[in-house]
Amino acid sequence: MALQLALHPAARQEIVAAGEWYEEQRPGLGEAFARWLTTAIDRICSQPYIYPLLGQGLHRTIPGRFPYQIIYRVQDHLIVVVSVFHERGDPAALAARLAGRLGDH
Repeated sequence: MALQLALHPAARQEIVAAGEWYEEQRPGLGEAFARWLTTAIDRICSQPYIYPLLGQGLHRTIPGRFPYQIIYRVQDHLIVVVSVFHERGDPAALAARLAGRLGDH
């Protein structure tokens, strides 16, 4: 049974910004990014424990086509996506979010 999904507000912002950036680069690429992300998140929701633990109950997957990692945690019957982090993003900002300084979803 697939779990429900929640996006941390910062993860939601990352997704929107990435989709807009890709669409500006080439029409249709933003839509391709959205499909890729939907497929990756569907896989997470259906099998949340197959991806490695980072610690503090956080899991990470690096699905491939786009240079992003999806970081999430499982809470009761909920998957909380904490970050959709670009591989060249600011690691300090990610560390701050993972440490909980930005709050929960």
